[in-house]
Amino acid sequence: MPPLPPESEQTPTTSQLVGINPGGLATLANSTYWRIAPGDLARARGWIPGAEITVAPTTLKKGVWPVTLTNEETGEHVVGVKSNAPPK
Repeated sequence: MPPLPPESEQTPTTSQLVGINPGGLATLANSTYWRIAPGDLARARGWIPGAEITVAPTTLKKGVWPVTLTNEETGEHVVGVKSNAPPK
């Protein structure tokens, strides 16, 4: 059985999307950062800043991508992993 993700990745949370940088790092208004899986990045790039995004443990079998980010306005979802803030 694989190890459980950190607590912050087990409880669903919702926050507004601030933006997605060219490298695929999504920034949410609650000061969390999420690396989006490369195969999902094209879909996520269409998300509009300010959209409500829910982050929850994934139910998809995506290996290293333990969370699903769901755009509550469009119903679209992508997988990702918690990340650090980008360098300034």
